[in-house]
Amino acid sequence: MGTRSDSQNILILITDEESGGDVSLHAQLLRDSGIEIYTIGVKNVNETQLRTIASDPDEIHMFSVIDSSFLLDIVANLTINLCNSLAVGLTCSEPVRLVGGASRCAGTLEVKRSEWRPVSDLHWTMKEAAAACRDLDCGSAVSTGRRNEASDRSVWRIRSHCVHSGSALRDCAVSSSSSSIMKLTCSDLLLQPIISVSSTMDGVSEAQQQGFLVRQGSNFTISCSVQPQYPGGSFQLTFTSSNTAHIYTQPAVNHSADFLFPTADPAHQGSYSCVYGVYVFSHNFSSESRLLSLTVTDPTVHIIRLVVLPVTLLLFVAVVVFIRKASRGQKSGPQENIELDSYNLGVSRAEGEPAEEEGAQGAE
Repeated sequence: MGTRSDSQNILILITDEESGGDVSLHAQLLRDSGIEIYTIGVKNVNETQLRTIASDPDEIHMFSVIDSSFLLDIVANLTINLCNSLAVGLTCSEPVRLVGGASRCAGTLEVKRSEWRPVSDLHWTMKEAAAACRDLDCGSAVSTGRRNEASDRSVWRIRSHCVHSGSALRDCAVSSSSSSIMKLTCSDLLLQPIISVSSTMDGVSEAQQQGFLVRQGSNFTISCSVQPQYPGGSFQLTFTSSNTAHIYTQPAVNHSADFLFPTADPAHQGSYSCVYGVYVFSHNFSSESRLLSLTVTDPTVHIIRLVVLPVTLLLFVAVVVFIRKASRGQKSGPQENIELDSYNLGVSRAEGEPAEEEGAQGAE
């Protein structure tokens, strides 16, 4: 197909339906020809079929989302996996990853040196776990566990004293074999929730806009939502102002919650944020949204503006008309005087003419 002989050929299949034929043979022919296959299923697809098509291991080559709007949720993991496959044009990050979990910050720990291998949990402590979470940019270590394989396989064993000296996990990995594989959960497990506010009079404002105006006396709703990762959980809406603080709590229903405020008043003015919390992997996790600033405006100000502005415009127009009329009057004054003088002169000449005629007759 015109690719370089040393380049990696990658196929990404995105589908929202099941194939009616036998795909295993065709997929195997592609893989045998050196093509690495990633499959992404949308909605109610046949995940078994997707695993059959995808390259091994399928936990890093097969993805599934409940709706196309959630495709962005898998971009981070997909990018990391593509990067680690040395795809053209991608710059690889730290050669450490967690696979098989519902988040990029939880799963089976793997390290890449000459190749990707899982990490043995032999002599593993929370200090090594903290180093792995740090390399992954996933916060701090929460818990460690193990996955037992049916038989020994090639793994990396992490030298504890090497990690304690401050070296990266990759530099501390030595080749080994084991059936006990390391599982790790880091603190930054959850996606950031989204906060938005709507009012009966002012429409909707997203969190990216940072600020929102609500008229005093109107009702408004602050909504918290998060992309689907884990079932259940709850939302805390935290409110802070210059002199008070409140926390409102609601369970997450369909990964969202709405907090209704029937009547806005100045006490509601301040900063709001959504905190999503969920209990998974035997631990409590939470993630906080951006801050949203809300200002409550006095409706009388709007009324005054509605009254004062038209009156001001009317007065302005009246003044302009008066000035123009006065200006026209000043310009027309001298012309009228000239015409009046001409009229007076004309009358005098008319009266003098008979006198001259009488004088002439007398001379005769």
